[in-house]
Amino acid sequence: MFLRTLGPVFCFLFATIAIAENIPRSSHVWVIGEENHSLEEVVGNSKMPYYNHLIHEYGLATQFYSNQHSSLPALMWFVAGAPVTGNNNTVSCNHDNDNVVRELLRQGYTWRSYQQNLPSAGYQGLYGGSYYRRHNPLIDFTDVCPGTAQERNSVPYSQMAKDFAKGDVVNYAYITPDIDEDAHNGTLEAADKWLQDNLPAILARPEFSPGGDGIIFIVWDEGNIDQWDDRCSAGVDKGCGGRTPNLVLGPQVTNRRPIITTRACSRRCVWPWVCRLVPAPRRMLRLCRTSSSRTTGLIVHRTALSYRLPETELPSTARSI
Repeated sequence: MFLRTLGPVFCFLFATIAIAENIPRSSHVWVIGEENHSLEEVVGNSKMPYYNHLIHEYGLATQFYSNQHSSLPALMWFVAGAPVTGNNNTVSCNHDNDNVVRELLRQGYTWRSYQQNLPSAGYQGLYGGSYYRRHNPLIDFTDVCPGTAQERNSVPYSQMAKDFAKGDVVNYAYITPDIDEDAHNGTLEAADKWLQDNLPAILARPEFSPGGDGIIFIVWDEGNIDQWDDRCSAGVDKGCGGRTPNLVLGPQVTNRRPIITTRACSRRCVWPWVCRLVPAPRRMLRLCRTSSSRTTGLIVHRTALSYRLPETELPSTARSI
């Protein structure tokens, strides 16, 4: 089951083999979660100047589609390759699905969930001021239940500065701004400002600076819910969560060589734009694990994530920034 569900998540983590030439490896994979906006609302939006600067500096996935609407199950696809639960108000950690934390621990890697305004490390409540548990999906698995000691890796965002001061940069981090600054309740301007205020300190770390191996994904759980963006990729008929403006950042992500296009693998694929691509002049590569073939590690920087799409693939507003 792991190969058919969680496998797509881990196809971009911690390389042990490479299936294409000159594919750099990464031992630091970080994810920042944003909320409830479609690609067209963000790309080219003058109210998000920093985000659009990042688009032109690094890489934008123009054909990324959320698997479904509803916050927690939509986020579960990122960390477990399945919706896991439809209950946005769960405070249970008794979900035994395969998940990123389980696989990290098996490989001896370190992780943190950095949550802005989390009341305390290991906090299990549904809300904590502007903190929403449903935006912190990693704590809902048996691997992170109280008593495992892993629950202490869910920490307030302020812990990051303390970790950096000690030289502690975990292999995998899941970061969520609070609901006023992840575009859930607040504005896109507030989300942009949070990124501008906080992301440079992460990018300045040696792991994410030139010569480092880090990679950062800025992802949106789902598209617009007011206008109900339920668009799917070409390979899925209906019932998806819309087209979202996900970014890929890192010292080995470059806009110098474009890929022709990116496409979704299937609804089981957590990172669809990672899993199928057509890097010119190569033929299409399938980078996900499947039940019949096994792929491990970060095998996608050069062939997928490091090449910006040509400008003709971007919305016209993006080209004028």
